[in-house]
Parts: sequence; C-alpha cells; structure tokens
Amino acid sequence: MKIPKLPQEIKDAVQGKKKPEDGLAKTLEALARAPPSQQCCVGLAAGLVNGFVFGRLGKNAAVIVGGSLVMLQVASYMGYIKINWKTIEKDLGEVKKEIAKPASYGPMFETAKDFLMDHVYLGGGFVGGFVVGLVTS
Repeated sequence: MKIPKLPQEIKDAVQGKKKPEDGLAKTLEALARAPPSQQCCVGLAAGLVNGFVFGRLGKNAAVIVGGSLVMLQVASYMGYIKINWKTIEKDLGEVKKEIAKPASYGPMFETAKDFLMDHVYLGGGFVGGFVVGLVTS
C-alpha cells in the first residue's frame, strides 16, 4: 500500500513553522480592520441568530424537563415507582460539596476575554442581538 505524501504547507503547519490560515481566521482579521458600524452589524446578526436558536431550544428544554418532573411525581403518587429519598439526599449533599468548590475558568475564558477586548464593537453588537433574538423567539 502506497502512503500518500502530505503537501509542504501541511507539514509546516504540523511542525509549527507556519500557522494554517483557515477561513474563520481570515474573516476575523478582515472584520477587525472593518469600520465599527460594520462590526456592530455583523455582531448583531450573529447575536440575533444565536439568541433565536437558544430561545427556541430553551423553551423546548424547559417543557421537556418540566413535563418529566410532573410525570415522575404523578407516577410516584400513583404507586408506579418508589423514590428512595435518603439516597437522593445523600447524593445532593455530595453535589453541594462539589458546587462549593471555587471554579477555574482556564485558558478558554482568557482567550474569549482577549477576543472581546480586541473586538468591542463586535461583542457589543452580539450581546444586543442575542437579547433581541431571545425576546423574539
């Protein structure tokens, strides 16, 4: 079996000699040089889409979770299932201990913060569009 040869640009990217230029990186570079009004419009459009999608998904998730809890209570009341409350209380105590630990956000939070510091107009437009998208969903 013959092993195909990799193009030189992929070899350079793997070895760290040259960073690959993907479409998203090129688009963000061009957007960073765009006027603030264009950055706000792009952020607004992205925020609207995300807000609308999350609003719809959130409503559906709330209906599913709420309906499941109601069905669980009805089944318990009617005697179809028996809930071991002592085990649930023990498990919730362990969860409370885990929640009490301080959270570490890690490098992803820092990367997002740096991006938003460099693209204030884009972030502002996104937040505004996200809120409008949530309201309209």
